[in-house]
Amino acid sequence: MPDIVQLKENGVVKYMKTHADAIDGVEGKLVKAVGNETVLGTKNFQDGVQIGGKVVTADRIWRTAYENWGEGFYCAASENRDLGEFSKISQVILLIGRYTGAGNDERYAYSEHSFNFPQTRLGTFFYQPLISYDGGSAASSIPEVALKKIKFANVSGRLMLQGDDYNSTNSRSKGYTVKAVYVLEKA
Repeated sequence: MPDIVQLKENGVVKYMKTHADAIDGVEGKLVKAVGNETVLGTKNFQDGVQIGGKVVTADRIWRTAYENWGEGFYCAASENRDLGEFSKISQVILLIGRYTGAGNDERYAYSEHSFNFPQTRLGTFFYQPLISYDGGSAASSIPEVALKKIKFANVSGRLMLQGDDYNSTNSRSKGYTVKAVYVLEKA
């Protein structure tokens, strides 16, 4: 049986890290909690995360711009959404799902629509196709197809999600609402 190695005494490290190899069951290397050491090519968090000598940064942050898993919004002309500062936004994800008004919308799937900026064309309407199987009756084995008419605009430096009244008046289109809008921002 190996000797017991004293690792700390009164909060002060009292060992050389090479001694840790002598302890049974210890895999890898031990590092100081406040040290600035590199272990197996990965630098600890003292100066930020580094892999292979390069700093790994978190330069993008996901933010929820809108979320309502119940009703959502039709994305009609009067339901514009301010998504944030245009120059900071690199991606927008819309989750669109069925809306029945009967309180059972959670049983339907959501479709995800992703837009990248600045590549996405501003000021032009997109027609987002939506296909849904209702599930439950024999008639529902035929998919329902609908469209959402949306566009993005840069209004005074803000990215706006804009809709059209078609989305709330067309019988098939109003069967779908935007349940969530997620924005990927540059830090």
